[in-house]
Amino acid sequence: MGLLRSGNILSWNKLKKTKEIIKNRGIDQFFTVYTRNKDNVTPKKAFGKELELITVIKTGNKYKLYCGSEKIISKVEDSSVEYARYMVEINNLIPYDDKTIKCVEDGIIKGISDIEKITEDNVSIIMMPCFPCMNFQYFYDLVPLTDDITLSLNFPDNAITQHKRFESFTKNIRNRRGKKPEGYIEVMDDINTKFDEYNKYIHIDSMGQGMGCCGLQVTMQGKTIAEARYVYDMMGILGPLLLRLTRGTPCANGKLLKTETRWEMLEMSVDCRKTEERGSECMYSNKYKEYPYSKKIPKSRCSPFDLFISNDARNLDKYNDTNPPIHVPIFNKLIKKGVDEKLSRHVASLFIRDPIVSYDETDESTFDDFENIQSSNWRSVRFKVPTESSDKDLRGWKVEVRPMEMQATPFENAAFIYFTYLTVQAILQYNLNFYIPVSKVDTNFIRANHFIRKASDYKFKLSEDEQKFWYRSNFDSNEEAQICEGTIKDIFIGSESEKGILYYIYKVIDENFFDHRDFLLEYIKFIEDKINNKYLSYGDWIRKFIINHTDYKQDSKISDKILQDLIERIINIRKENNLDYLKNI
Repeated sequence: MGLLRSGNILSWNKLKKTKEIIKNRGIDQFFTVYTRNKDNVTPKKAFGKELELITVIKTGNKYKLYCGSEKIISKVEDSSVEYARYMVEINNLIPYDDKTIKCVEDGIIKGISDIEKITEDNVSIIMMPCFPCMNFQYFYDLVPLTDDITLSLNFPDNAITQHKRFESFTKNIRNRRGKKPEGYIEVMDDINTKFDEYNKYIHIDSMGQGMGCCGLQVTMQGKTIAEARYVYDMMGILGPLLLRLTRGTPCANGKLLKTETRWEMLEMSVDCRKTEERGSECMYSNKYKEYPYSKKIPKSRCSPFDLFISNDARNLDKYNDTNPPIHVPIFNKLIKKGVDEKLSRHVASLFIRDPIVSYDETDESTFDDFENIQSSNWRSVRFKVPTESSDKDLRGWKVEVRPMEMQATPFENAAFIYFTYLTVQAILQYNLNFYIPVSKVDTNFIRANHFIRKASDYKFKLSEDEQKFWYRSNFDSNEEAQICEGTIKDIFIGSESEKGILYYIYKVIDENFFDHRDFLLEYIKFIEDKINNKYLSYGDWIRKFIINHTDYKQDSKISDKILQDLIERIINIRKENNLDYLKNI
């Protein structure tokens, strides 16, 4: 969740007065690191994971969100805080490589076990993207719940992690926007669902309803800056497909939704754009002439990536077709300093965002100002600059893949970590080329969230996912792109006439990971079976559980009885670490 340290944090009123100074300091910091590391060669194939977990406590016969992560973080190695106080992130401080590649699932199990050893018996870990009933009655703290900071009907102050950075995020996003976050997500229709102006949607009115959701993130190191930039582009394109594969958010705020993922909640919860920046007022008023970039900002701070950044010849100008706003003075400054056009444009697109958190005390030798802006651009992929490390093999340029949703078991999460890592190895080994226009990637993110079934479908065995996405069918060729629409199965499995991406993943395992072949195949075969409809998505399983529960009234509502049974079942599924629950029967 970005840079955490002690010190006084600037209010929005102070930030407004110094934001351009902070941005210019941040750009100078970026250029220093860029100059120092642009020629780095780091051949070590290192990768890491971040899993965001939810802690719940059973009080009486009810599970509630446990606002007490600070008691866990201080005692558990390889853990860190997230925005929500009921969340714990587990990671690996020492990256995995080809020698330790078999340790991923065991590392997840150990991280959870370490948490369970130091918590009370009535505190449990659940692995799911979004707690189904996020409102005041389902938060637990030792002191009364308040809303003085969040001003929310759904998310209390107590659920914000107790560090000034997170409180400042909450206040400064609201103050910059000029009002609370506001978003509406449509409720799923069922036989007895009653719609009126108040209950057709759930209401997103807090940062916590998005940043309190849980994702699975994978970071990989490139051999060179050029390799990392190409991986950024390719994984940016695959991001919405990974989101669809891991979809696990069919419900929130006590309702079944007409969406599949947490993505819209994330976008809505941190949208700090002013009315005019969202395009709701005239863009040509003199009132806004002081902006060093276009007034209209099409996307929230959390959004799909904006630009392809590789200098590879396959990255044709026509693929960057959305013309996102950039901070022109910063772009010109970077160009003047000798940074190439594509990377300069990428960084300048980050800096249209004002700093939301900045510390009063500035150390000119640190990287804080750049990192505070970079880490509060929550994009689907992140291009990460090298950090100082005692291990020279880990000082490379890195790419963080961010869209995936938390899965229910250690095995499933490990499978998607391996899937992501091996996809990158296949891209590099076989020069795969997924380039399509950025506008079509944006469309794919919207489609990844589409709910295209009916409630009645969940009474029976589910058919294959028919949602279609834009993709490049001749991705193993550098000829003119053949861009078409196809399902996840079309893209990853392929057909008699076209190879799918999985063909190259299996090939890279055979050629580069022979010693671990059987081990890795177990995980990749699971994902292939999921694509082939042998296993449900996590979201389909949750929706099916709710719709077929004896207490469900076919009204799209999640009763307390359904919630308690669902959480109990998810806890047991995680402990069993078995895939049988997902079988599509």
